[in-house]
Amino acid sequence: MNKAKSSFSWIEVLIALAIVLIIGRFIWAQELAELESGFFTALGLSESVKYFFTVPLFALVLYSHYKAGARQVEGTGRKVISRPVIIFAVGSLIVVALYLWLLSK
Repeated sequence: MNKAKSSFSWIEVLIALAIVLIIGRFIWAQELAELESGFFTALGLSESVKYFFTVPLFALVLYSHYKAGARQVEGTGRKVISRPVIIFAVGSLIVVALYLWLLSK
């Protein structure tokens, strides 16, 4: 059986998800801040501890996807992160930065 190959890579999906979450965080900042604060308070932790969990976890997810991609292209001479992915990531970051800059005026 032939599997239909997706036209999006995992890194593109992760970048798009991160952008959507950043925009959502900006729109629903008050509600999300209360939810996060309540969650960590319920665990008996300070709210500032959340970065010690979320940043390494996100970095581990990105690293595991990168290593899986590196194993797939090993010996082929291809790059793990292709030029369209880099262009998409940089373009998306520019759009988000412009959005936040224009919104802060």
